[in-house]
Amino acid sequence: MGVSNWMVEGIGLKANRLYPFLNREKCIAKLIEQLEEELHEEILEDKDNFNINDYMRGNPFQNIADLLCHCDDSNRLTYGDDGDGEYYLLYPPTYPWLMQENEPQSIEEVHELLKKAVKCLCDITDEQIEELIDDDLYEYGCG
Repeated sequence: MGVSNWMVEGIGLKANRLYPFLNREKCIAKLIEQLEEELHEEILEDKDNFNINDYMRGNPFQNIADLLCHCDDSNRLTYGDDGDGEYYLLYPPTYPWLMQENEPQSIEEVHELLKKAVKCLCDITDEQIEELIDDDLYEYGCG
């Protein structure tokens, strides 16, 4: 019998809380940008029945937080989950000697990265996103 541990740490938010704010047109546009050309027609043919969850669980994205990472032009955001169905979009802690040139220099810059990524798929205000952001995100568990 094995035991696995997981940890989600950084500045971020629970991505599942964004579902009520998802904009169908923005999601379709992002999927078309990210997916292979042969899938474009399939998405566009059935726009009225579009369900973002049809493209999750490894088909081709793991979850909504994974798709949101593709909205981050800086490539600094990542995602994680807690094993119980909660997904996180976050900026993980970085050691100073491992920081890259495009690394955010402040908490405010991290918030801006998160807001930009979220607005790529959602109709939501900066204030609403700020309410969702946890500057001290730390989830740990084992199972």
